[in-house]
Amino acid sequence: MNGRLGLLAALSETILPADGTPGAAEANVAEYLRRVLEGMSAAERAKFESGLDLIDAMAVQSYGRSFVDCASAERSEVLRELYRVPHRVTRSFLSTAVGLVLEGFLCRPSHGGNRGGVGWLAIGYSPEPPGQ
Repeated sequence: MNGRLGLLAALSETILPADGTPGAAEANVAEYLRRVLEGMSAAERAKFESGLDLIDAMAVQSYGRSFVDCASAERSEVLRELYRVPHRVTRSFLSTAVGLVLEGFLCRPSHGGNRGGVGWLAIGYSPEPPGQ
């Protein structure tokens, strides 16, 4: 899975880009995704990895280069095209990817994402009780 860290980073940054506030890159969401995928069963991981392969293939077909090497707008268009695919497995992959990116952005930093608590800061959450 380490070889796919760049693809996980590109996917997470496309789903949750920095836009005046930190995004997936600043929160180290790709590392969270790597850890989650390593903890999945072989069947679950294979299903998710086939979704990653599909994203890459769609990028190559549309832009002549891998998803990682595409510009931000191109990556967004690949994900929009993926969303338009009316297949339940494809929809399930995209839903899972979005959910995991949000988890990685908002999880406890000890889980690999939300580096420095940037996700919490972005939503105005403080893990410390008021007054402490």
